[in-house]
Amino acid sequence: MNDNCIRVRPEVTGVNLTSRPNFDLPLTIVAFCDVRLDGLSTTLYGVALAVKGGKWIALPPKLPGTRPTDANAIQWNLSGPFPQLITDAMVERYAAFGGRIPDGWEPTIEAARARNAERREAGKAHVAAKIARQEEEADPYADYDIVEKGGVTWIGLPKPEDDSGVLRTLKVEQEICDRAGL
Repeated sequence: MNDNCIRVRPEVTGVNLTSRPNFDLPLTIVAFCDVRLDGLSTTLYGVALAVKGGKWIALPPKLPGTRPTDANAIQWNLSGPFPQLITDAMVERYAAFGGRIPDGWEPTIEAARARNAERREAGKAHVAAKIARQEEEADPYADYDIVEKGGVTWIGLPKPEDDSGVLRTLKVEQEICDRAGL
């Protein structure tokens, strides 16, 4: 070994499990960890432990307050030896904290697409049922005069139940307009 090399031993000092990891996605973040690197006297806060394509990976931390599309605080090659050391330490600590992957989970894009299609179909059925319920409810225009003229639907004044007050006045004005051809 070269004398200029630094031996890095990652130690996980904190684990925050995600409350409900979405295992329907091809990339699923299951925890955020704080990793201390003894050889560098450095601590990385918020390193994401994720499952991608059935393999554990460690994603570099982000700066607080940045958007998901912004650059990471640091970058590394996900398949390199350094992130693999961090990943191994994080997976060990994740298991110690009770983290797990559900049985029968298939981390493939095809399986995720199939589950998403099922969810969309269930959503469409829900919307169709809601529309059917709304159509069964009372027609909001039942109390109005609806007239079809020249392919245009005209919604008139409310049907008067008595000829008193404002409705009588409006009815008289409507009759005057009808006689004048307006």
